[in-house]
Amino acid sequence: MSNILIATTGMAVLLATGLVVQFVLIFSQRRELRKQQRLIGLLQADIGALCAGAVGADQRVAQLEKQGRSADSRQQIGESRQPPGQPYGKAIQLVHEGASPAELVEQLGLSRSEAELVVMLHGGSRVI
Repeated sequence: MSNILIATTGMAVLLATGLVVQFVLIFSQRRELRKQQRLIGLLQADIGALCAGAVGADQRVAQLEKQGRSADSRQQIGESRQPPGQPYGKAIQLVHEGASPAELVEQLGLSRSEAELVVMLHGGSRVI
């Protein structure tokens, strides 16, 4: 009988130890789960902020593209309204290609002062 009691007591101790180990593992896993859930929450907040920023940037790019198209349109309208005797659009193009005031006077019939003004305004850092 004492052998049965010792065996039963040993089994009870072993079972109790197993239960304690399981409780410790469950507790540890729950703690790790809460830690991972907090991390997921932080990552979701970061992703939300990135998405909001991307939407804002996309809207800003669309706005800038619209402004650019509007400016191009206004420039084209302005160039098309330019009187035939004042070919400033062509003069600006030639200045961008490196033309001097004298060349503008000769090729386009601009006055010397007009040619110098176009070169000053559109010639960048070039000296007249």
